[in-house]
Amino acid sequence: MIILNILIIMVNIFSHQDARSNEINRLCEISNKYTILLIDVVGVMYDGITRFPDAIDAINLAKQCSRPIFISNNPRPSIFSKSKLKGMGVIGDFTVITSGDYTRWFLEKYHQGKTIYHFGAKCNQDILKDLDVSTTDNINQADIILLTQFLEQQDNPDQFDAILHEITQSNKPIFCANPDVYACYGKELRKCAGYFAKKIESFRGSVIYLGKPNPDFYEYVCMIAGLNSDHKSTFLMIGDTVDTDIQGAKNFKIDSLLVLSGISGLLHHNPVDLCTRESKFYMERLC
Repeated sequence: MIILNILIIMVNIFSHQDARSNEINRLCEISNKYTILLIDVVGVMYDGITRFPDAIDAINLAKQCSRPIFISNNPRPSIFSKSKLKGMGVIGDFTVITSGDYTRWFLEKYHQGKTIYHFGAKCNQDILKDLDVSTTDNINQADIILLTQFLEQQDNPDQFDAILHEITQSNKPIFCANPDVYACYGKELRKCAGYFAKKIESFRGSVIYLGKPNPDFYEYVCMIAGLNSDHKSTFLMIGDTVDTDIQGAKNFKIDSLLVLSGISGLLHHNPVDLCTRESKFYMERLC
């Protein structure tokens, strides 16, 4: 019995050492191993309000050996995110691709001429601008449903339940243009379209997610950015959310770095244990 207890203690010690072996202090420790850095925006580069100066500096420095490509589950065209990043101090030429870009491409390719019920139209009118689609306020008249709605932390999350039940019962194809359940907004948690998608699934509906962690989104990123996915062993995903950024990297079979400055740090009591189980690398804050 004593020997067994000693063995258990030794296993726990070595497991703990292994778990912490992927912690890094600065991005430059590993960036020269990767030619492509796929970088989330909110939670990594800024908190939705305030920029992270060390993260900006780290990406500007990493450009010496890696190509940064910002990929975000923002359900708006990437021009807005690119302008924001430039304003925060990201220098030179860089690529930004959003779930909003992917959703627009997807709708143009597969649903041209369709009628859309847009749940979130009051928050986001850019996503359908100039597309060959029409919109309706009547769920029954729609061919498909598009989710982009978000709510601030203080808003009542159940206020749309009647509409969500109606969407679910319509049996229309439902597409979520922002798979994130939550996003940072300063020190608060904004509920994203993914939150309402999860509610629909809890009502036994089915939702297709047009962004991370869908591997098709990563293929789209490769197509738009001119990347060869056969070389994705040199890609690194940097994100703050396990369910989208890190799971997306797993789905696409690339390495990942989880930073704790965003959602995972806010939501989990033991984020270090979480990230050592889920990502190849982790750090407290991108720098």
